[in-house]
Amino acid sequence: MTRSRAHVLIWSVVTLVALAGCAGPTARPGTGQQAVPTPAVSPSGSPAAASSASPGAPGGDQPPNAGDNSAWKQRGELSPEDRRAGDEAAARITPVLQRLRAAQEFALDATRKALLDLGFPAETVLVKQIGDAPYPPPGAVFAVRVGERACVIGDVRPSRLLVQVAGSNPEFGCLEPTTH
Repeated sequence: MTRSRAHVLIWSVVTLVALAGCAGPTARPGTGQQAVPTPAVSPSGSPAAASSASPGAPGGDQPPNAGDNSAWKQRGELSPEDRRAGDEAAARITPVLQRLRAAQEFALDATRKALLDLGFPAETVLVKQIGDAPYPPPGAVFAVRVGERACVIGDVRPSRLLVQVAGSNPEFGCLEPTTH
């Protein structure tokens, strides 16, 4: 073997070793499988302790700031009095909207009238179309504010009637705005 061939062979081996080191544990040639990293061990020796995320750290399939980005949607806690007022209002609203649904009456005006006929003040009742499409599906989304912070929210549509009691939100009140 000549000296130049020996140099070429040595540099080829060095290059291959260096490139093999760059591949890392992410791919295993010929298997089509990804390598799974092992969890780091904390000083306490527990993998679980090492993997506990700090508040605001990304987790699962969520983007890094998912909690912060959704904070505006958080509703207020209900006092026992507000919970009771909400439950009582929901019990009055449910049978009326069940009758509307059974009659296949999904117009916004019919839903609003049904809620006003129950004696709720007009300024506490909000009725909107479902979604913001130019041709919305039949039905209505509604919200009725009762007590200090309680909201009776839901929708009436051919496939279901939904009535829930929830706290209000300082950003949007009872009815969360449509988002994309």
